[in-house]
Amino acid sequence: MAVMRPLAFHGAGNRGPFFEGWYFKNVSRDGSCCWSIIPGVYIGRDAKDSHSFIQVMNGASGESWYVDFPYDDFLANAEKFNVQIGNNEFSQDRLRIDIEREDFTAIGELAFTGTKPWPVMLLSPGIMGWFAWVPGMECYHGVVSLDHSVQGKLTIN
Repeated sequence: MAVMRPLAFHGAGNRGPFFEGWYFKNVSRDGSCCWSIIPGVYIGRDAKDSHSFIQVMNGASGESWYVDFPYDDFLANAEKFNVQIGNNEFSQDRLRIDIEREDFTAIGELAFTGTKPWPVMLLSPGIMGWFAWVPGMECYHGVVSLDHSVQGKLTIN
């Protein structure tokens, strides 16, 4: 049952409109550095409107970048959290980002240990709470981990 797997991709076969994204918020131990990375996909009613994306936000400065990719660059697993967008990979244990655009560059890899996912319960199977049970939802959101250790390096711009 897909609802009880909030991190897995829920949009396979969806005709749109549909949105799904996964939120990675990474904060340094001293709190001076905060980067959020959201891989996601939008499926439009019209196939030409469909695309995948990676949004990167600097929590210290408030800067944000939305990098779109063709829909065909999106691959996801319906059973467990494993998303690829172009050369970028996202899972419960790591993220690898490789974006080189004219106006934005983000390269690096972060490994996560001791992840604590949102508790999956019958009446609240994820961050969406009981709304996850509503048929025909146009979006799903998953929280990969509420707390974990991070090792690695990101180079942004």
